Amino acid sequence: MKENEAKPVKSPDRRGINALGVLKLPLFLMILAILFALCEHPIISALFAASSLFHIVVISVPSLISSLCIASIKDCKYKEGEFWSQFGLSWCTFLKLERTGILPRSFSWDCLFTSTLIQSYLQQSRFEEALAKSKEMMTILEEAQDHDGAAKTGGQMAFCLIVMGRLREAENILDRTIPFLENAMRYCERENDIKARAYRARLCGSLFEKAFLFETKRDFRKAEKIRRQALAEAEILSQNDDESAIMTHLCMLSKCLYHLEELEEAENLARRVLDHRQKNLKSDHVLLSSARQALGRVLCAKNNLDEAQIHLEAALKDTVKVVGETHPDIPGYKCDLAKLRIKQRRLEDAEKLLLQAIEQTELIQGKDHPNIIDYQLALADLKDQEGRATQAQEARLKARSLEEAILQK
Repeated sequence: MKENEAKPVKSPDRRGINALGVLKLPLFLMILAILFALCEHPIISALFAASSLFHIVVISVPSLISSLCIASIKDCKYKEGEFWSQFGLSWCTFLKLERTGILPRSFSWDCLFTSTLIQSYLQQSRFEEALAKSKEMMTILEEAQDHDGAAKTGGQMAFCLIVMGRLREAENILDRTIPFLENAMRYCERENDIKARAYRARLCGSLFEKAFLFETKRDFRKAEKIRRQALAEAEILSQNDDESAIMTHLCMLSKCLYHLEELEEAENLARRVLDHRQKNLKSDHVLLSSARQALGRVLCAKNNLDEAQIHLEAALKDTVKVVGETHPDIPGYKCDLAKLRIKQRRLEDAEKLLLQAIEQTELIQGKDHPNIIDYQLALADLKDQEGRATQAQEARLKARSLEEAILQK
């Protein structure tokens, strides 16, 4: 699952502040309308009343709906986020709301609601729907020549394609998007254009996807290089004011270092992320589970099995609770727990988890998805411990075959 880092704030507080802010002007205009009506100036009163209603319909209501969309997704209420996004799109369609003044097309209300709808689909594992919506928005943005918005949408499309195993398509999109964002950011920095910050934020997102692509292709050394580049850009964005902005990049770098067997740095990063998220997120938040997974797998590799068990069991349990059993991340959590069970000699439990991971990945992401390599290799280790050399060899051959297929893509 793609992480979306944000410092949590209680939803009611956030929504209340937004409601007060967006209704302040129309309420003021309505008060003026009432005052002029009392002073027997009906025409001026009608103008202020009309302006107030126009502001409510065109700005206030969409702003409130947008706040509800964002709040729901940040609180892991993805169905609720989907509902408000769909409601916002219906509001835009009914009133034909598109452009928001002179802003780029991607900042129009319908595109903003489409973007939050895509995010809700992603978090619900509905990748076909997310990809279809992303393609729709890409067409709109390209027709409007909004290259900035198209770059952001390209990142969403690439993520969907990677999860679905369509790696070449994803790589083609990212190879176009990243150079554009880098060049645009440098140009804006030279010109002291405030858009440089927005370009850097979008570049961080695209670098995240590119690293994810290399990790899926099992080229962890290239992935590490890009993870560090994304982290450096995120640190510039955060300007040391709030570490929340860099936690996702630190967590993903830790997971990458785990695959490279650089366990000391991986553990240090994972503990830093976990400590931060325990202080700032609710106990079953998906980002906290991701941090537990990162630390748990490193501890397992270092044979600190008791602490690893605490984190890996909680990570799987809480992630299933929030996103459901069928989310594509779940097999990875099960594989990590299975590796722990193998070291604990709880081989029956480990085999059950690995077979579930393989079956679920084949069902959702295809029989040739790269993640299955790890699951087959873990299954081979399990069979070795059971003394079943033939079955262990069969699992390794399946893993090797998949790896060779990926290299040919």
